[in-house]
Amino acid sequence: MNPTTFLPMLTRVLDEVNQISLPGPGFTRPSYSNEESRAHECIAGICEALGLKIRCDSAGNLFARLPGRDPSLPAVHIGSHLDTVGQGGAYDGTAGVAAA
Repeated sequence: MNPTTFLPMLTRVLDEVNQISLPGPGFTRPSYSNEESRAHECIAGICEALGLKIRCDSAGNLFARLPGRDPSLPAVHIGSHLDTVGQGGAYDGTAGVAAA
């Protein structure tokens, strides 16, 4: 990822995930809801299209892995969430996911 492609990708992630919400003002994806599951599916599809390896654990957490150039170095983990508070803002969790 380079600076030229990062901003369009970030915008795409925010736009696509924020289309997934319960009706009403703001963005609402309650924990363990259909909306949160759909958001996970959306992110998984974007990550797979970018060549990342996807897996989910038994709690429903989504992991996307981008192998580093030197496998002898320790891994770096970055996390966020796709559920939101009721009527959350456009960046509630989604910005962290997109940045990761």
